Amino acid sequence: MKNSMEKECVSVIVPVYNAEDFLVDTSKAILSQTYENLELIFVENGSTDKTLEICENLAKTDHRVKVLHIDRKGVSAARNAGIEAAQGKYIAFSDSDDFMKTNMIHTMVTAMEERKADLVICGFRHMDSVSGNEIETIYGLQHEFFDNEKYLHLDMMLRAQILHAVWNKLFQREKIIKNKIRFQENMQIGEDLTFNLDYLDTANIVFCISKPLYDHYLKRSGSITNTFRPNYYEQQKFMLDRMFESLSKVDPIQEDGKEYYELAYVDMMSAAISYLFYPQAGLKNRKAVYNEMKELRKDREYFRCAKSQWDRLSLKEKIIAQSLKNKCYGLIYPFYCWKHREKRAE
Repeated sequence: MKNSMEKECVSVIVPVYNAEDFLVDTSKAILSQTYENLELIFVENGSTDKTLEICENLAKTDHRVKVLHIDRKGVSAARNAGIEAAQGKYIAFSDSDDFMKTNMIHTMVTAMEERKADLVICGFRHMDSVSGNEIETIYGLQHEFFDNEKYLHLDMMLRAQILHAVWNKLFQREKIIKNKIRFQENMQIGEDLTFNLDYLDTANIVFCISKPLYDHYLKRSGSITNTFRPNYYEQQKFMLDRMFESLSKVDPIQEDGKEYYELAYVDMMSAAISYLFYPQAGLKNRKAVYNEMKELRKDREYFRCAKSQWDRLSLKEKIIAQSLKNKCYGLIYPFYCWKHREKRAE
């Protein structure tokens, strides 16, 4: 007999792609939750291994399992499809190679119901995908935010790393549907934070649990999130612009939030330059790389952020900023060419 609190169904959405090696264990962690009134929605994303077969077999043995199929449209499209199919009052997400603690759903629903919250956030652990050992524990903030308090403390939530993913949260499905909140399907990075910030705008009460209830593995070969990110700069800039929009809802903007945003912007530029050296970027020689650097140099917000946070930048970040400003692209090239061991024609 189900606990009386289990009258509300929870939809757990799991995008899957070539996940045959770990999908059984991941699904077992979900289906063995102490909170039994849930539906597990697999959104199969055009796998070339036995992932679809595993999903269908699980659906035959447990009526709570549903299987959707989309054709290689990416994790955001998969999650959106799951949202459309979800029937539960609450929505949770999981990656196909991660693990929920057996009491995660029960703990989150209990907090949602008792606190009358619109969003519940818990802590999590980063795990090594090879050894299975814990890398670090991210403890959630044992805190409750009401209305606009969430913006006053947004920088604290960002620094605590509890807003960057969707799999450590419980959402109200009605709010997602009513406010037409969806994942940006043209994004492969930063889409979780963007979704969370959009949802946060609708939340009156946010409750955070410090206990780590989710294990996130970094990052297994074949995982849906372990791929090259084309258009990295454009996607990250979109995400950072969205972050700044939320931080700016407090006037004046909190100093800690401003610092977090500006340092993240500088880091984004360094990473964007690094991406130019990946083979998938298709840049065959120095001239092609320099041309892309010239385009990145047009971002004046980057130089403003670098100037504002100059004393906090690393020596490498300072050299990159000065070199971009002075168009000395040759000073930047060795940092990344050596790192990626890319042999490029002159």
